[in-house]
Amino acid sequence: MDNSWAAKGGKVVQPVFEPLGFDWRINVATLSSLAARETFVATLGQIAAAEDPEDPGAHLATMTYQKDTLTNKAGDQLFNPATVIAVLVFFVYALQCMATAGAMRRETGTWKWPIIAFTTCSSWPGSWRQSAAHSWPPSCRWRAARTNDQHGAPVGGGGAQDSRRGEAVVPVVPTHPTTTPDPDVLRWVIPDGLLPFTGEVAQAPTLLQKLMDDGTLRSVRVDGGGVLTLLGAGHDWRTEGARVRSALVDALGAPKSWKGASSAHASGPDDALEAAARQIAGGSLGTFVNSHGGALVVQSVRDGVVEIAMEGACDHCPAAEITMHARFEHLLRRRCPWLVEVRRVDE
Repeated sequence: MDNSWAAKGGKVVQPVFEPLGFDWRINVATLSSLAARETFVATLGQIAAAEDPEDPGAHLATMTYQKDTLTNKAGDQLFNPATVIAVLVFFVYALQCMATAGAMRRETGTWKWPIIAFTTCSSWPGSWRQSAAHSWPPSCRWRAARTNDQHGAPVGGGGAQDSRRGEAVVPVVPTHPTTTPDPDVLRWVIPDGLLPFTGEVAQAPTLLQKLMDDGTLRSVRVDGGGVLTLLGAGHDWRTEGARVRSALVDALGAPKSWKGASSAHASGPDDALEAAARQIAGGSLGTFVNSHGGALVVQSVRDGVVEIAMEGACDHCPAAEITMHARFEHLLRRRCPWLVEVRRVDE
């Protein structure tokens, strides 16, 4: 998707829209809305599906700015409050619809008002003002935590010191919840390999630990690329959901402060890679392969190399290599950038 003609078009106009917080993907959706503004959402959905066919909805919610951004935002969450508000304000002022522009021309008898409404003359300043206002202080990715000790060491550890303000900046890790069969348990999707263990959590950073101590959360467990949170008795997600999310986001910014219980197991890069590989193989991609009479089996993971077997109808299928590299490896590399190689092995 990054090398498509659409992406190239979005990157050409990036200098115009970057001050609004847009990246090339939002630019592509904006350009598509020239035909009809409702195509904006559909285009974003198609981009998300192209980048992550496994779960485009979740990918859309956790999109981040890419390295080719003109400003220092690489890795920041794309759809943060400032950008979302800027998009809404932009479309309030920008007509972005050829049919409506034609109707306006017919009713007013002049091209003056359609041109003003159709261009970014009025929408860009309004959108920029909202983006700037809601981006200050710039907290989409970085949160400042005051240092407490006399030596100016960051609170909680792991944060980089901001010498200009005497503050520690802590990365905000994007996460989103998914439901589980148990209504009292939510699974929060996090980047693979972020936390150094899997299993029950014995100690967490301050805000999350407080929820564990006061009984709001009966249990917190690290499970591969997710964190399972079990509500305590007498609590419900409608009331406690926002508090849990805030505490979890805060805690994920200091992964070294998490401690596992005695039953927890240390998890290294290969462990995280194997868990992600098995999840992908057992997800919708695995279901797709099974529907064609084949099977995708993860055999081993070592030193960043994942070995898989293509069984059943996939054994001698010429399209099996495409499935392995274009789909399985693509999805796995997006989740685990340290992946070295995916190899096919014969049993």
